[in-house]
Amino acid sequence: MPRIMVVITSGGKNWVGLPPEQEGKMHGIRIIQIPVDAEEIIPKDPVGELPDLDGRYPEIKKAILKPEIRTWLDKKRAEISKSILDLWIKNGLKEDVIIHIAVRCTGGFQRSVVFAEYLFEELQRMWQTDYEEVSNCPRCEFALHHLTLPIAQIVKGWVKEKDGLLIPFSHPLTKVSVF
Repeated sequence: MPRIMVVITSGGKNWVGLPPEQEGKMHGIRIIQIPVDAEEIIPKDPVGELPDLDGRYPEIKKAILKPEIRTWLDKKRAEISKSILDLWIKNGLKEDVIIHIAVRCTGGFQRSVVFAEYLFEELQRMWQTDYEEVSNCPRCEFALHHLTLPIAQIVKGWVKEKDGLLIPFSHPLTKVSVF
């Protein structure tokens, strides 16, 4: 049975732009790109009073996920769900496919992180509650990765140097050297 992998990434457009809405392949597996621009609904940074906390903190999630933002994200989730269902039901999923949801904002530190985490949780919940019991349901895997969060944290630390010393940020996917 073919599989679906939903990969959700957050990132800053200063570092990585939105991918084009087109298909590609990796190791022979079809990849469908779905860009989500956080600035479409929140053009300016709404969390100015908490500039040092990234989008994984509850205070930031609370500040960003206002009712109108949740409504907008739920519409995006519905569009993404429709894409998954179209692949599976209408087109008869015949091969493995990756759906890449690229969530972007300016710096990749707060808005895109909150949006990506919200979509990750909601899409998983939707798949588990609505489709898991269906007999011909393809296996669906979900992955979440914050592409530019480590870079944004390094820059934040660099800007806030303490006593003239750069304190490097450590992340398993990021290497930093200070000379």
